[in-house]
Amino acid sequence: MAALQIPFSLSNPWAFDLYGLPLRCSLPLGQGELGDPAVDLVLLDEQGRDLGGQWRVLSTWPDGSARFALLDYAEAHVPPRTTCRYTVERRAGRSIDGAVKQQITVSEDKESLTVDTGRLRWTLSKRRFSLAESIELGGRAWVAGQQSDLLAIDMNDQIHRASQGEYTVTLEEAGPYRVIVLIKGDYRSPLATFMSYKLRLHFSAGGSQVLVQHTVRNRHDGREGLDVKRLAMTGALDVGAGAVRRIEHAMRGRSCEHVMLDIPENVDLDTGEYTTVIRNGDSLREHNEDICWVVKSGTDIAEYGECSALLDLHEPGVGGVLIKWAMEQPDYQGPLRLASDQNRFEIDFYPESDEPMHLGEGMGKTRDVLLNFHDGTLSAQDQVHETGNLSYPGVTAAPRQMYRDAQFADMHRTLEPQRHKYPLLESKIDLLLMAQKSFDWPYAHGWRDYGDEVGARGRCPEFGVTQYINNEEDYLYVCMIDAWRLGKAYGGLGMARHLMDIDYIDYSPDPSRDGGVCPHSANHTDGEVYPSHQWCQGLLYFYLATGDLEALRIARRIGDNLTWWVTGPRSGSLLASGREAAWPLLSLASLFEVTGETKYRDAGMTIVNTLRDVFNERGQLEFEYPLGSGVFSSYMVLMTFNGIWDMYAATGDETILEFWKALTGPHVEQLSDPEDYGYLHFRNWPIKWADLTTLTRWYELTGDKKYVELGRNGLRLALAAAPQSLMQTQGIIAMGYRHFILFMKLADEFGMIDDDHVTLVW
Repeated sequence: MAALQIPFSLSNPWAFDLYGLPLRCSLPLGQGELGDPAVDLVLLDEQGRDLGGQWRVLSTWPDGSARFALLDYAEAHVPPRTTCRYTVERRAGRSIDGAVKQQITVSEDKESLTVDTGRLRWTLSKRRFSLAESIELGGRAWVAGQQSDLLAIDMNDQIHRASQGEYTVTLEEAGPYRVIVLIKGDYRSPLATFMSYKLRLHFSAGGSQVLVQHTVRNRHDGREGLDVKRLAMTGALDVGAGAVRRIEHAMRGRSCEHVMLDIPENVDLDTGEYTTVIRNGDSLREHNEDICWVVKSGTDIAEYGECSALLDLHEPGVGGVLIKWAMEQPDYQGPLRLASDQNRFEIDFYPESDEPMHLGEGMGKTRDVLLNFHDGTLSAQDQVHETGNLSYPGVTAAPRQMYRDAQFADMHRTLEPQRHKYPLLESKIDLLLMAQKSFDWPYAHGWRDYGDEVGARGRCPEFGVTQYINNEEDYLYVCMIDAWRLGKAYGGLGMARHLMDIDYIDYSPDPSRDGGVCPHSANHTDGEVYPSHQWCQGLLYFYLATGDLEALRIARRIGDNLTWWVTGPRSGSLLASGREAAWPLLSLASLFEVTGETKYRDAGMTIVNTLRDVFNERGQLEFEYPLGSGVFSSYMVLMTFNGIWDMYAATGDETILEFWKALTGPHVEQLSDPEDYGYLHFRNWPIKWADLTTLTRWYELTGDKKYVELGRNGLRLALAAAPQSLMQTQGIIAMGYRHFILFMKLADEFGMIDDDHVTLVW
């Protein structure tokens, strides 16, 4: 068994102490490498002591060994200017002395559940909704009978409250270093039930920060959806009559420092349109000469009331809570609001505004907010610097080579990053994956479109139309593969959340839609659902990288919807085109591979056998469209190549491999014909993207270099980005990535890449 030494570190760069610094990493592991990580692995500190790391197996290989293992740890106290170093090693039967470290304790009875991080003690009722029955920090109670609630206001101004609805509290993850409490319920008034919610509270050992994730979900009947006028969390702290609000004024300071300002009266902070602004700007009480203004042609273009998206409600000299929007880019997802008056606070996940939040059928929206409870020992500015230890998804990467060595998702077959050797090629890939950072040209903006892919499909550019491209490809899969290729933990965070919330239908009375993903719909979930354009492979990989159980739940739900399409009354739709069969195969194969649930394998085999029957009957794969017309074509037949291969890889069934060979062989042989274009074209003819992955597979099977040579024309197109003036869309590039990144490794090995002729167009 190979040696294993994985280094990690937690650093405190500040001049003050930090508490509860979390370490979370998902380790990719090769087949047979280890069974139970809690037994076979050990997390050691610098003195070689066993820290008793928290482990969870996210997926297993067919032999039962761990494929991805999630590590959680939290350092309860990190002194100023200090770096703590750790190593994960094989235990190898050793008896290792343990270190005494602060861990989370959880206690519960019929009435309540209490999480004690060692610094913060938080008690939740099991009988009724409240953000907390009690919160204790530093020997002080911060709630002391103050009430909190969640509320949703409909378009009839009816107020629906979580305190009046269904309510359950469970432990989603149970320590010792990270605990996640899951609260589920619905909003109700005396007249009706309105929407459902999930609330996740993340705690780390030794910490006083709590990450709160709130998801509202439309579980009402009706494809047209419902509007929400306002969505908020309200509460109060026992901070006395002298409570003061502090905000970080972004315009303050000629020394380039954002300064915290005390404001005695009420505060309203509105986040959106790429900025956060205080409504009552006069509260800032600043002299103009103290402000570093931005001036263009003699005109001030700065917002006087521009602030950071946080506020601190505190009692001077005692402490309080700092509330901060914890999303990656909250100002791109507005509108949002933070407010406080006296000892009360309001956290508006969606404030009352000119445009209501429209939630289509099954649609949801998740907001992240950080609550940092603190005493009075730190300055206001240091309190801001200290805030933010817990974040979503809050994971660090494993060493890059581990992703390749694990040989999962063909990572060992991808082009190794060589930016010095291929600066243009690597820059081009970076450029094409800009959506990995959840923005594009022009910016997707607002709560519903954040994380959308923006492109110019078809003839839209002729008419000046920009379209959000829902689910044209599994762009999240592309971002995940390239992130692992580069040694990053994950990619496409905005896309992952967008898929889970906006494009996915979590409830519908129509079984063809329930759990499905709706493509190319202006309102995301009010269009049609069909077998193609439903993706969960990237979401499964996101789960493997982060441990996000909601991502796993939704991936399974998508798989269940696909299974209905494959086995239900509309199964004939699989034969409408190549993609109606191929794209479900990618998801079902991945679901079986990651979860081991045989129902997904069986559904995938139903598709394979259907395609095999067509092939045996007609001598090739052809699809009838419109269905029942008697008109057959091979439209998008090459898309089936990847899906069938993935089913072979997931199951090891050699009969699937033989079918794949029979299907792809004639297409490959045709490439030598002088009258042929010399590349495998996998989609609509105007979109000039070559399928190089099929040739890669043939080379892997045979070792015959001729299959690499047959890829020269396709490689030329990929390196030139196959530019077409009317098809400049990120979605097409996402499709292309899946079809060229494996061949690029072979092209590098055989000296076929001329970086001087790589063009940076898309």
